[in-house]
Amino acid sequence: MTRQQIDSGPSAHQRRRMTKKAALVAASTLVGVGILGGGIAFASGTIPGPNGTISACYQNASGGRVFGHAPKGGHSRTGGHDGVHRTANPDAGTLRVVPAGTACRADETPISWDQKGPQGPQGVAGPRGVTGNAGARGPQGPQGVTGPQGAPGPQGAPGPQGAPGPQGASGTAGATVTSVYTSTTVNGAGFSSPTAACPTGTVVTGGGYQILAGGGPISSGVYVSESFPENNTTWLVTIDNNSGSAVGINVWAECIATS
Repeated sequence: MTRQQIDSGPSAHQRRRMTKKAALVAASTLVGVGILGGGIAFASGTIPGPNGTISACYQNASGGRVFGHAPKGGHSRTGGHDGVHRTANPDAGTLRVVPAGTACRADETPISWDQKGPQGPQGVAGPRGVTGNAGARGPQGPQGVTGPQGAPGPQGAPGPQGAPGPQGASGTAGATVTSVYTSTTVNGAGFSSPTAACPTGTVVTGGGYQILAGGGPISSGVYVSESFPENNTTWLVTIDNNSGSAVGINVWAECIATS
């Protein structure tokens, strides 16, 4: 191959720039697709990898292509003396995105980076959704515990007058009460215990007395020490007159029949 053939077309530097730009565009496009689509499967791995890491292989500058032999006694364009004619590597500086777990070639350097950025700020709340349909009625729950006693309520208004009730049955005839009186006079310095006795067939249920002083007020010095049923048929009153004047006394007994 002649020198003219080797130099025809873009220079090695131009080819290097073009190839590097195309590789970067392709890498960026592939990474963008991987990010938007959640990863593209290649061979046995994915892009990005399971942990979000993107793997790539960077083409080193060394490792140029072999085109033929230099003229006898001459030098190659790369300055070699081995008779082999080399050019600069046109792929130098390119970046090749590969699936996770892919091994790079010997003339490439493996590179990886994490595609996940920092967590963004909390987004604004979305609009309130429409109210859903009412759900089906659930089963009845268990009986709750009895609550505490409530406070008494206020007094209610009086109710209307009720209708008169029916006439009640006639009661049994009551016992007949008989009153028995006894009168006596007690001297001015006297002591007396007059009694009032119930008729036969009756019993005493009560009794009392009345002191008489000739129509005037009872003078001091007249004392009644006792007034009680002496037995079941007699009422007794004991009087002590220290007034110096005679007084009268009435004793009575209240009696009812025993049958």
